[in-house]
Amino acid sequence: MSEARSSLDAAATLAAGAKTRIDGDEFVDDIVSLVARLKEEIAARGQPWRAVVGVVRGGVFPAQRVAEALRLDYREIRISYYLGTERQDEPRLLQGLADEREGEGLLVVDDVVDSGGTALCLRRMWPRCDLAAVYTKPAGLAAATSAWGSAPIHGRHMDAKWIVFPWDQPGWETLSPLLIAAFREKTADKRVGFDPDQNFSAPRR
Repeated sequence: MSEARSSLDAAATLAAGAKTRIDGDEFVDDIVSLVARLKEEIAARGQPWRAVVGVVRGGVFPAQRVAEALRLDYREIRISYYLGTERQDEPRLLQGLADEREGEGLLVVDDVVDSGGTALCLRRMWPRCDLAAVYTKPAGLAAATSAWGSAPIHGRHMDAKWIVFPWDQPGWETLSPLLIAAFREKTADKRVGFDPDQNFSAPRR
């Protein structure tokens, strides 16, 4: 029994330390897939969103690309589990946007719906907004679906492993403008209301 339990503990430890590394080209392709699904959603609903809202930090790069491809205005909000250097049990809104329509017509884009905490925070702030993410994980997908009544629009569903994004890997400062160019080539180079030649740095913490 002790050997079996030891094996299970070892497997759990290994799984907890497992990571999925997303390279730049793969990330661009997954954002393109998300854009394609969002275009289908626009066609189904008969009208575009009012604006795309990126969640700082990880949602900035994909949200800017989505706004660009859909020709929509871009805004940002900041939601974080951290207060200073201490992680909190629940995420907090650190930088919001006033909206009299409770988020109606706004598309909030994040990099990943992980635990679902950010999605629930958004739901409380803007109960009528729509949520999209490049990736979803099982726990986050279940929590967000329960809160919204439908699954967030996403590019790809992942397992529970920790995702290492391109900006957390060496060379992001050099890679990011190349990925922007690749994205524009794959989405017919559609541009919106921010400088398309801006060299975006790592998403802000």
